Amino acid sequence: TAEDSKEVIRVARSPPDALARLLERVDNWQFDIFELEVVSDNRPLSVLAFALLVRTGLVKRFGVDEVRLARYLTVIEEGYPDNPYHSRTHAADVLRTLHVII
Repeated sequence: TAEDSKEVIRVARSPPDALARLLERVDNWQFDIFELEVVSDNRPLSVLAFALLVRTGLVKRFGVDEVRLARYLTVIEEGYPDNPYHSRTHAADVLRTLHVII
């Protein structure tokens, strides 16, 4: 929803202290993806993807509309079933691992 995408932008742009501290360690191999699930209010994929795209300068470089990006990311995230493995948290973990590798 529009409210979800606005929340993703707000949280990624001005993260609460716990999320900010966690995102500072996003480049490290030792990263607790389950903590991200908690501090992002069960939005680990959209918050992480948005934060990484902004942090790497890709949003600015390509002139991506932040509201559309956040809406797109939340729609993708909402498509993940609520199960213990192939979930939004697993997708966020794969995204973060690829970020570290690349």
